[in-house]
Amino acid sequence: MLRLLRTHLALRSAALVLLIVGSVGLVFLSVATHITEKAERERQTARLNELLDTVESTASIAAFLGDRQLASELVRGLLKNRTVAGVTIRAGDVLLASASEAADDAAGLSTIQREVRSPFNPAETVGTISLLPNEAEIHSEVESASRFITLLLAVQLLCIGVGVVLVVVQLITRPILKISRRLHSLRAESGDKLTSPRGNEQDEIGRLVRDVNALIDYLINILDKERTLRIQREMDERQFQTIFENAETGIFLIDETGTLLSCNPAFKRIFGLSQYDSPERRQLQLAGLVGSSREDMQHLIDQCLDNGRANSQDIALPDAGGNSRTWINVVLSAVENSRLQGVVNDITERKLVEETATELATTDPLTGLLNRRGFELRLEAMIQLCRRDASHGFALLMLDLDLFKAINDTYGHQAGDAALVHIATILTRSLRKTDVIARLGGDEFVVLLDGMQAPQSIALTVEKLLAQMDAPIPLGGGIEAQLGLSIGVAVFARDASDISSLLEAADQAMYAAKQAGRNTYRFHTPPPGE
Repeated sequence: MLRLLRTHLALRSAALVLLIVGSVGLVFLSVATHITEKAERERQTARLNELLDTVESTASIAAFLGDRQLASELVRGLLKNRTVAGVTIRAGDVLLASASEAADDAAGLSTIQREVRSPFNPAETVGTISLLPNEAEIHSEVESASRFITLLLAVQLLCIGVGVVLVVVQLITRPILKISRRLHSLRAESGDKLTSPRGNEQDEIGRLVRDVNALIDYLINILDKERTLRIQREMDERQFQTIFENAETGIFLIDETGTLLSCNPAFKRIFGLSQYDSPERRQLQLAGLVGSSREDMQHLIDQCLDNGRANSQDIALPDAGGNSRTWINVVLSAVENSRLQGVVNDITERKLVEETATELATTDPLTGLLNRRGFELRLEAMIQLCRRDASHGFALLMLDLDLFKAINDTYGHQAGDAALVHIATILTRSLRKTDVIARLGGDEFVVLLDGMQAPQSIALTVEKLLAQMDAPIPLGGGIEAQLGLSIGVAVFARDASDISSLLEAADQAMYAAKQAGRNTYRFHTPPPGE
């Protein structure tokens, strides 16, 4: 029953209406019964008074004359009325007649008593007449009247309840049920619409139908737009897939840990992954694909995750021997769910062009050593390194060829160039790969001894260079010449802390070596008073 009430609006409405009508009916029945009982009692009392009015004249004669016979007949006549339980007639203090139909029930009942006047003098009281009402008969009459009123009200309330239920069912639930059935069979995508039940075109149910039809139109428009967008998205996806598969640029997707999620063929080609069918299955790490540049790649990933913007970096891909043979440019940008998408391009050719241009701009064309510009860049880099790490240092050697001008004057500039090339070869062969060698111009060379600060270590290196100069230098055409080196030494931070001061200190030491007899060296000595 409860399930039927929950699922059927008509039953639920009828039950609620009947409950309300029943509750209101009970209240009204209670009030009506009380009012009816009171009215019936008042009516019975009025009848008894009317009865007394009828026999009053006879009672006055019996009392005036003291006629007991007449009084007895009057009493017997009154007792024939069912509402009278007892009658008493007195003449003054003398009892003329008295009788009771229910003597046991008379106790406690309210008696109606009236004075009897003289038939000849209305002002003179000659006796009294008392009526004892029959309470049982009166109560029976009251109950009969109450039941009748109750029956009438019950029938009236039942008719009202049934009528309200029929109205609710006919005007509300039945139209709604029709609309519901129509909705179940409605094909909105085909343009079907609801129709208002007959008679409900202009009321709230008709408005509901119009609102539902408007909603159907809105949904159809949304479905059409969604269908159009879906078709467009599918076309875009196919187009993107074509680009993704055939682009020369590597395209990839990684998660926040740097694990490769997907990539296109160009990406596999750049990183040599063509032998793997599925990078996802191998859980490849992007940083692990760049070898010794792993830290650079991880830094790029962390930077992109931190700032949420697109970030790019040039990264060298080492070959099997550890040499940088390939350069790539990686661009990363953050997408949803902490994932990063990126593109990678092979920029090896551009890097080679840049390196060639840089090399041409910083290399001496005759000796292949650094020129002044290249030397200044390397010197600045070394100074910055030393400022970051106070334990790191270096020494600057200023070299000048002794008797070089005589070679040019005697044998010509071609011989002088051969001498310069030979000196460059000696310097390159005698020094470490980490040391920096440069030709500033003419016969002036400089050397940066990386990591050397101790005078003993510097002296050993310088003496080794001077020893190499003992052998004659071939100038071509069977001509040989003897040259020497004057070397000035200055140590960074101890002798000077900037480029110009360091060069000046080494230059002063080199002139001191020349003055000492050439083919020797001198450390920078601060002038007296410094």
